[in-house]
Amino acid sequence: MSQLEEAYFTRFRKFRDTCQARDPDLEKWRRVQIKWASITSQGLDKIWEAAIPEALKGGDMETLHAVFFQSTRTLLLPGNVSGCDHCTNCWRLLDAAVTEGTAELRRVLPASLGKASNGHPMLVNGVNLLLCLLHGSEAPFDQEAAMNKAEKFTQTKHPLWERSVVACLLALLQRDIERFSQSLEDVRRSFGRERCAKYMRLQCLNGYGLAVLAHDLLSEEDFRRVRLPEGPSFSPAYLQWRLALEELPKHLYFTYPEDLDMMNRALAHPLAVQRIHQPYAGSENPLLSSKRQEWYLDEEGMLEELLAEL
Repeated sequence: MSQLEEAYFTRFRKFRDTCQARDPDLEKWRRVQIKWASITSQGLDKIWEAAIPEALKGGDMETLHAVFFQSTRTLLLPGNVSGCDHCTNCWRLLDAAVTEGTAELRRVLPASLGKASNGHPMLVNGVNLLLCLLHGSEAPFDQEAAMNKAEKFTQTKHPLWERSVVACLLALLQRDIERFSQSLEDVRRSFGRERCAKYMRLQCLNGYGLAVLAHDLLSEEDFRRVRLPEGPSFSPAYLQWRLALEELPKHLYFTYPEDLDMMNRALAHPLAVQRIHQPYAGSENPLLSSKRQEWYLDEEGMLEELLAEL
């Protein structure tokens, strides 16, 4: 166990002791620790900040993948309300294409969710295009209209990273290899300017995810024409290693100690299927009238399902 891991566990235990002093109910603690663990923290970030460069320096792709796997599954643990619909996790699901695979994304992001509309424009456009890519004609909305809306988004003044991710997804739907190649390079070079944890900027994981989607959804001939990015945040060696895998490893970079073992079980559990609900549909509160028709990611329902299966 490294010093960084020990420091993180110490902070986790301190949080646990504080929670249990306020309320000793075991079931409440099970819920709270999942929620707390899913939020990136300085202690956890420092583990990833140290692990990623070390794995890259040593050419240890299996360890690098374990970091990506655990960090992505951690951020996709359910329970923290976002105020948006199933577009909420668009970024994380692009990352999960690397660690979980395209087929698993189809399970996690089912066509039955329908078109997203409640959220940041990039996330809404991105997840709708992702639904089109994953499910084709089974996606129950006007796909041409969704693509036209996304095309307009790429011409806005939103940050380059946001526009480039959407452009990549559009290019895959249109089988436009040149546009995909250029947009993927734009994703890589602009990602470092995003406001996110430092460890995330070390490697453009969503760029790898887009490349994996291209590999899995394009023909072999078309994928050979894709120009992959070059730069410090994108390792062709890692991507080559990842694409050569016949079965994706599900190894954690580190395991929690015995007294926090539920986190090991939560992270070993398959990703929660995204589900949505209308929490204000039956409300008579006039202040909520504008929200009654809105759909939101059902984080609490997803958390209840996870806890019931642990």
